[in-house]
Amino acid sequence: MNADFGGLYDNANAGLIGFVFVCVYPITGDDYLLDTLDGIANGAMQWKRLFNNLWIYGRYSDLATTTAGGTFTVQTIKKRKAQAAIPIPFSCDTFEPSETVQTALGFGMVKSAEQDTKTGLLTLNLMHE
Repeated sequence: MNADFGGLYDNANAGLIGFVFVCVYPITGDDYLLDTLDGIANGAMQWKRLFNNLWIYGRYSDLATTTAGGTFTVQTIKKRKAQAAIPIPFSCDTFEPSETVQTALGFGMVKSAEQDTKTGLLTLNLMHE
């Protein structure tokens, strides 16, 4: 997830995979006007504007990421919604718990995992935003 539209737009090294939240206003039909609050493209979605809301609801995490420009360090959003345990057949040689797992609820972060060698099942407990 990213809200740094200006940083991505001006960065030739930014990839084309992922998505960006933008604040736009409908004009007519399929035309929209991009918000330029504070004279910045997508200004309403600036990290400095989002931080106050994230702080109020205790959604900060200690993990840090950088914006496309690499000049501004932000903290990521804590996952706070627990998904019911998911038993899946485990057929991999290795399991990487740091990778997210896609479910019907979206991409979840592995909170815990338990492997049952007798049944061949891996039970995942995932957290979502």
